[in-house]
Amino acid sequence: MEYNTKDFINFREGNAYLKGLFGEMVVKNNLGNTIKPKKGNFWIIEKLVKDGRIEESAAGILRKYWDTIDLVRFIKDDGKSILKIQVLEVKTKKFYRNIKARYLAHKTTRRTVDCYKECRSNNIDFKLAYVVLFRDWFYAIKLKEFDPSMCSIYSKDGSRWDTLKSIFKL
Repeated sequence: MEYNTKDFINFREGNAYLKGLFGEMVVKNNLGNTIKPKKGNFWIIEKLVKDGRIEESAAGILRKYWDTIDLVRFIKDDGKSILKIQVLEVKTKKFYRNIKARYLAHKTTRRTVDCYKECRSNNIDFKLAYVVLFRDWFYAIKLKEFDPSMCSIYSKDGSRWDTLKSIFKL
């Protein structure tokens, strides 16, 4: 079968939504004990609460932000029955040689920031899982502390991206 190069799509340059889903699946498959929240799998949280594996307060936050969270990771805590919960906000970007471009603000939503604040106030780990795509099909995953000052959010009037530092005074 022959291919016309005009039909080729550069994955790194293309659809941001698709790139985001790819990043989520890469992180999910590399970290283990991780689920992608969606409507059909909420029963997992209910089962963990019923079995006493996670606290009700943590489950309440997960319920509230289930449609916002990219990934949830469950970490066994030194043989204890209670699991440590880690909420992951996944950002997938292509690699930039320009050092300044590597530190561009990550775009996020107000709801994600609200989730971050609630998680932080309830001792739930909230991390940024940063997936970098290289030209040669290699990728790298870095887990970092979620830093709201490195994020931007669309302004209420819809005219620009504002830094969260200026909006939420974090």
